[in-house]
Amino acid sequence: MPRPAVAAAPVLAAALAAVPASSAAAPSGCRMNVAEFVGWQIIYRGTLSGTVDPSGRSETFQGCVPGRILLLDEDRSVVCTGAGLGAGWRPDVVVLSDGRRMVACIADRLYAVRD
Repeated sequence: MPRPAVAAAPVLAAALAAVPASSAAAPSGCRMNVAEFVGWQIIYRGTLSGTVDPSGRSETFQGCVPGRILLLDEDRSVVCTGAGLGAGWRPDVVVLSDGRRMVACIADRLYAVRD
């Protein structure tokens, strides 16, 4: 017997589908404590396709420095507002917002970003 459909906001559905309550994997493999993001929305999920900063464009992710542009799936971007180490080639990324702040979860790390 099929289960009845449940009307839930897409963000809530994504969070609930993400396994344990204390630590959950967002759809593209980013692990985070979802309890810290109650009320936030997943506004983008995809692949980090490169970065741009004053030294030029790179096809790899080498962490965040303020002002570095993170290219997402060739047609979107966010800008780092804080610093953080990281590395990878085309890592998965999930961008969340609470309406005032944005964070990008990349390779299980959180980075402060803006539009």
